[in-house]
Amino acid sequence: MVREAEASDPQIPFAIGSLLDLDFPDASLDGVVACYTLVHTPPELLPMAFAEFARVLRPGGRLLLAYKSGDAKRV
Repeated sequence: MVREAEASDPQIPFAIGSLLDLDFPDASLDGVVACYTLVHTPPELLPMAFAEFARVLRPGGRLLLAYKSGDAKRV
């Protein structure tokens, strides 16, 4: 999936890592996008994930989360 994304737009950097240990300096990102990832995170690790998002976001940075709830085919 990442290879396809890189091939479609090589000017955008993509990275693979753990959302519990993001490989970015403190306060270095304007935004974090997490689509359909937190649903796979054990509930007891969610506070760590959110703390890591907060750590890498600059003041005023944005966090975009997306997830699906339920069995509906349309969202």
